[in-house]
Amino acid sequence: MCITHCYQKTPQFILTVLLIAVFATPTLTYALTSTPTIREGLIQAIKARAQRDVELDRKPAGVSDLEVLFGKEAKALGLTMVEVLDSYEVAYSAATPWWEPYVPAGLAAVMLFVLYILGDVVKEYLTRLFKWLAEGAYNHLAGYKPFWLIALRRYRRALLREYKELKIPFRPERPLQMGEIYVPLKATGSNSRDLVDAHTALGQHNRLMVVGAPGSGKTMLMRYIALTYAREAARDSRGQSIPILLELHRLNDSSESLLAHLTAALGRHDFPNAHGFVKAWLKHGLLLLLFDGLDEVNQEGRERVVTQIKDLLQAGPDCRVVVSCRTAVYNDEFANCLDQQMEIVEFDDRQIQRFLSAWAPEMPPGKSVEHLLHTLRERPRIMALARNPLLLTIIAYLYSDTAFVLPHSRAEFYERSTTVLLDQWDQVKQKRNQYKAAHKRLLLQGLALYYQERAGTQLQDRRSASLTDIVTEIKKALPTLNLSETHAQSILDEIVERSGLLIALDGGIRYQFTHLTLQEFFAALALKDKSEHLVAKFQADPGTWRETVKLWCGLEHDSTAFIKRIAAADPITALECLGDTQQVDSRLRRRTDPVLPDLLGETQPEPGNHNAGIGVGGRRPPPAGGNRLQEPGYHPNQCGGRAGCAAGCGSGSLAEQPAPGCRRIVRARPPRSCAPPPAGPNGQPCRSCPGGIGSGTASLG
Repeated sequence: MCITHCYQKTPQFILTVLLIAVFATPTLTYALTSTPTIREGLIQAIKARAQRDVELDRKPAGVSDLEVLFGKEAKALGLTMVEVLDSYEVAYSAATPWWEPYVPAGLAAVMLFVLYILGDVVKEYLTRLFKWLAEGAYNHLAGYKPFWLIALRRYRRALLREYKELKIPFRPERPLQMGEIYVPLKATGSNSRDLVDAHTALGQHNRLMVVGAPGSGKTMLMRYIALTYAREAARDSRGQSIPILLELHRLNDSSESLLAHLTAALGRHDFPNAHGFVKAWLKHGLLLLLFDGLDEVNQEGRERVVTQIKDLLQAGPDCRVVVSCRTAVYNDEFANCLDQQMEIVEFDDRQIQRFLSAWAPEMPPGKSVEHLLHTLRERPRIMALARNPLLLTIIAYLYSDTAFVLPHSRAEFYERSTTVLLDQWDQVKQKRNQYKAAHKRLLLQGLALYYQERAGTQLQDRRSASLTDIVTEIKKALPTLNLSETHAQSILDEIVERSGLLIALDGGIRYQFTHLTLQEFFAALALKDKSEHLVAKFQADPGTWRETVKLWCGLEHDSTAFIKRIAAADPITALECLGDTQQVDSRLRRRTDPVLPDLLGETQPEPGNHNAGIGVGGRRPPPAGGNRLQEPGYHPNQCGGRAGCAAGCGSGSLAEQPAPGCRRIVRARPPRSCAPPPAGPNGQPCRSCPGGIGSGTASLG
């Protein structure tokens, strides 16, 4: 009955349930979801605050800040402050750019780096400032007596830096150590037959005149003396003299006193304002004055320079002095004020071997000092060149560093060696030459002629010229080479840096040929087709043009007519030319041969002598017979010298002008020296043969 009653009420029941569900669902839903919605809203508010703090570049809020802002709501919704803080920090981190956390560290690193760089700059600046102030103070105070010892220490260090290495222009990256390369030079006194070490002779004589052939080592001797002082090894029983090395060619274009030049020489080696020092030490005899290259003083200024030196020697009578000069142009200017005259003789075989030993480490596989010596012995004329230190240096370099094959003649050696040197390129930097060797050769010919002709100009230096003058001369020649004037400086730099045939002086203010011999050779090339011009030059100034005349004869042309014209002005020079000439009428050579026994004094060379047997055309002198040749009209300086030298037994050097009335007597002479000749009519002793038999130059090899 009950079931029947329920079924009877079913529609009403279902309807009631549906109405309850419809109206009760929102209420239930609200009851179930209202709390999470409020909670989420609070969390969103917390995140919004975090984003706003980031946008406003505020610092992250702390717990106390969040509690003030959201503490009451969070507590009502059951959120702990830890959950509030966590939500805030997550939102704050998400809103912050990824790189922003690294900004402080980056800025710190950058600032440290900047400070590091600026610190070095500041440190360097301060260092340079203090150094500049110290140098300024030193430059001002060095000349005062209390600071002389400090200045001398710095002077010694400067000399050591300057002269400890032998700088070879054509291999600038590899200088040789002077202590290893220097060979004690042998010299013979004007009144002695004995050979002595030139450096030892300095300890025996207070005032010394050193003469020698071009490139014989006079300048190297002077520099070695200065270097020895710098190493504190030049002490003798009287203590230590302070050397001052002065290249005399510096006096050519200057009106300053010799004392000023000595002061400037000290200044170039870190002893500034030394005028008072020079005067005081000159007075007390504590200086060693090294005057290098009297032959490099031009003809017009020579008397002035000689007078200045003599006056200085008189002002400092106790000072030690060494003067050097080419044998050919020394006219006994200092015969009355120097103690001894020494002549540097050529290298003997042992000295050549010792000199070359320093090159042994530089030689590539397949080459050796022994092989080079063997090659030189097979080429007598090149061996004669090798007895000259300068030319031996070139030979050693060409043999060690290039594929150069030594020729048999002197002229060919100069021609080919300079060609090789002009073609050298910078192998260290792998930088090829910009200019042709032939073009550089033509420029050097013009410059050499310019230098040579300057000797006849008032107060002009034929050894060096200013950069301005050199560039001007180069610009004159560049159009003939199809080059614009803008190339002048760069082609000069290439010649200097890669060939070494020209060198810069005083930081590039002046330039000169590496050696006067090279200058004279290029001058001969410049005048190859101008023989009359060269003859006129020689007649006007024999001392300046003698070597150029001899080298001209070694070029590839017939020299017969030229030698005849030279003979009219100077028979001895003409005879010397025969040893150099490549082409000459055989009748001229035969006509000179009969005079050789008289010219040589019928001297028999001693065993072991290297060049005594080499005469004109390779003819050996006859055995000793005691004949003597007496000739009027020669200066005492020529006595016993040039005739034998011209025939192949000497250095080919003589005074320029004969003095009337002097009778030359050529005696039989032992190797490398001459018997003391008699006095001339003026009372001065006749000077011995320059170099003596056995010291012949390549011109007669």
